[in-house]
Formats: sequence, C-alpha cells, structure tokens
Amino acid sequence: MDESEIVQSITEVLMSFKFQTDINGFEYLRSAILLCYQDEELKNNISKKVYPMVAEMHNSNAQTVERGMRTAIENCYNSGGLLEINEVFGLIVYKNDFKWTNGEMISLFVEILKIKEKRQLLNEKLLLLKGEIK
Repeated sequence: MDESEIVQSITEVLMSFKFQTDINGFEYLRSAILLCYQDEELKNNISKKVYPMVAEMHNSNAQTVERGMRTAIENCYNSGGLLEINEVFGLIVYKNDFKWTNGEMISLFVEILKIKEKRQLLNEKLLLLKGEIK
C-alpha cells in the first residue's frame, strides 16, 4: 500500500470505531498511527519522538498533540466506539477506572491495520488461485 492508501485505511478504521473526524485529536491520532505503522520502533517512543513529530507535521506542540489525542479517545469512548473494541477484540480498552494510554491505543490501531492488510493480501492470493484475478 502506498501512503495515501494507508491514510485512507487508517481513516476508515478510526471512523468505524466512531472517532470524530472534526477535531484536531483525530488528525493527530491518524498521523501518529501512520508514523508507527511505517516505523514500528516509534511505538516505544510515543512521548519523546511521536508527539514531537506529529506536532511538527501539524504546526503544534507535543503537549497539545498528547492532549488532543487523549480528548479524541475520550470522545470516542463517550460515543460508544471503544465499547465496540471491547466486543470485537475481547479487550478492555476503557472502563470508568481504567484507560489505555495513547501509545497503547496507537499500537492497537497499528495492529488492526496490519491484520486488515494481511487479510486483503490473503484474499487477493485466494482470488489468484481461483483464477479470478489475472
């Protein structure tokens, strides 16, 4: 996948879990997921590397990026989106007394994208084997 396809896929995944697209935190989160998807080592350096990189991309600062992502995740929970993650993956990502960090959420979405990409590749291989794609 090229970068525009990855960004589109990230957008679709986030929207499927009811993230609001009209807030800066959505853009910050999408950018952070893209960076970590492209370089998984960044998942271990969210605060020191990813926030500053995203801030630079959006002419902001690391603190605003962190807070914006946290707000986007909180809004998603309030709209019921993260409850779907609980159901789909059997994971508790958000309860009243327990919240995943921004970094954990970014890592989860990177893994969701990788699964989605692998599923797409497998489907294409199956179609090739069946002779439906030339």
